[in-house]
Amino acid sequence: MATLETQYQNYLKENPTSKLTYDEWMEQIWTSRITNFKNQNLIEREIDFKKTLTDISTRLPTVQYDNGDISDIGNEIGYTIGSILENMTQEEIGDFIRGFRHGVSLTNGTH
Repeated sequence: MATLETQYQNYLKENPTSKLTYDEWMEQIWTSRITNFKNQNLIEREIDFKKTLTDISTRLPTVQYDNGDISDIGNEIGYTIGSILENMTQEEIGDFIRGFRHGVSLTNGTH
C-alpha cells in the first residue's frame, strides 16, 4: 500500500493542472471519507447518529475512577464507541482517528 505522500504525488501526476496542496488534498480525501462513512456505514449498520452521540455523552460521566490521564480518556471514548459500533473495521478505526486529529487541528491552530 502506497503512503499518503506517494498517493498525493501520483494524484499530481494524474492531475497536472491541480493547484491542491498536500493539506488541501488530504482535506478533500477526509471530506470524501466522512461523507462515505455517514452515507454508507451508519446506514448499513442502521445506527442513529444522534443516538450514538447521546450514548457516548451519557457513558463518559459514569467513569468510575477519579484520577487518570489523557490516555484514560482515549480508552473510555474508544471503549464506548467500540461498544456502540461493534466489530469496527481497521478502516473505520482509521477514519475515527483521522476525524479526531482533524478536530484537534481545528482547535490548536495546526489546521
